[in-house]
Amino acid sequence: ARLEAEASLQRLNLVTIESPAAGARVSGQIASIRIIGTAAIENFQYYKIEWGAGEAPTDWNLLVNAPTPVNRGLLATWNTAGLAPGVYTLRLTAVDITGNFPPPYLVRVEVTRGEEKGRGGEAEGRRRGESEKGRRGESEKGGK
Repeated sequence: ARLEAEASLQRLNLVTIESPAAGARVSGQIASIRIIGTAAIENFQYYKIEWGAGEAPTDWNLLVNAPTPVNRGLLATWNTAGLAPGVYTLRLTAVDITGNFPPPYLVRVEVTRGEEKGRGGEAEGRRRGESEKGRRGESEKGGK
């Protein structure tokens, strides 16, 4: 029973964003914020990260759509330089080969005009992941 519980717990953590941390304050003046986490589900096909304005966005913007699983590594970088100060939500979704996916992982962050990195907001000078290889998954349940 203990091993089953541990295996279940591991499956729960296969779609996570570790950084920026929930509630992090990130600077809108830094070129990019590194998004670190895990997207590695059983029968993995791809993951996508989207961002939206507010605590419960109704409109999502695709940041990256990637065909390779990631385990506690760089998922994408997010250019916040042109964003107005305020609350934004990041959404990570990992999709399997059948088109199914566990509940997306959501992280609320606050973009500020200051230069502080905040809790978990790592900066990077170059941009990555802003080109996409198609918007796969938009018609799926939970997509855009």
